[in-house]
Amino acid sequence: MERALTSIHRALKQGFATFLPRRVARLIAREGRLWGALLRWLFRRRALNADEYSYARRSPFGAILALSVITAPFEILAAELLIRWGWLRLLILLVAIYAIGWIAGIYAGMQVYPHHLEGGGYVSAMGCSPKDGFPTT
Repeated sequence: MERALTSIHRALKQGFATFLPRRVARLIAREGRLWGALLRWLFRRRALNADEYSYARRSPFGAILALSVITAPFEILAAELLIRWGWLRLLILLVAIYAIGWIAGIYAGMQVYPHHLEGGGYVSAMGCSPKDGFPTT
């Protein structure tokens, strides 16, 4: 399953790179992986295997996520009261909701894609970013 997702991610990145700059294509291709990690974290959690390690508990992203969810209603209310243009208030509301989704997706990626040992090597999975590894022998 993970290899299929990696090949889809790679194909999306190459497809977007044909008409966008490579860095923008990489960011857009990671977007699906981020939202997929969020859905997987919400609806299909699983216990870590013996050769996996999740660093999410030691990460400050859990506190940042909680702080964002707690303060977002106050920020949106302040925008509603201080900004008189309706289109701008709606835009700020949508951006705030999208940003909270991104923060939650980064944290979910840290939970869903843990570090693990694979084939005599250590594979570092930094959330929704591509994996990197090195041999352990």
